Amino acid sequence: LSTGSADFSILYVEDERVQAYFFVNKCRRVFGDRCRVCHETDGVAALERLNRGEQFTVVVSDIFMTGMDGISFFRALCDANLSAGAAAQAHRAKAGVGAVPNAFRHPAPPRLNIVLTGADVDPSRGAEDAELALDLNDLQDTYGVLCYNKTSAVDVVVDVIKPHVAFVERALTSACGLGEGFGGSAE
Repeated sequence: LSTGSADFSILYVEDERVQAYFFVNKCRRVFGDRCRVCHETDGVAALERLNRGEQFTVVVSDIFMTGMDGISFFRALCDANLSAGAAAQAHRAKAGVGAVPNAFRHPAPPRLNIVLTGADVDPSRGAEDAELALDLNDLQDTYGVLCYNKTSAVDVVVDVIKPHVAFVERALTSACGLGEGFGGSAE
């Protein structure tokens, strides 16, 4: 699943095709052609895509998936230091392309990492939820991964991703000294 050419891109890791369909269509409605959404069905495929040097403004992953789950995916992603720019540099090195001169480098925009749970995690319900709550807290505290419940009142696309994109655009516009017309507006 993918939308056309874009100002920014989202990697969506979800093993349920219906969920992916709804997410991609929500992004199309909110962002139009400005956003490209790439879909992978598990963490292994998503890490392979990132290892090839693809860059994303936002990475959103389901928590429970066959193959590699969302918690393992984000731990591997962050531990391998595949943050914005690192994978592209590795890709350029493999391809034998020289380093980009400092005068032509632009700072990589910060990437927003989000993991989605299917229901409320309540440690008082038992050992499984208690362990999951610890894992989610560790992801947030150690790596800055945000955790949202798919069934909550928070609309991840509108309430989280859209303000992040607007913030990044304002920061890049300010840092590069560009006028208001840079990249449109996510607001």
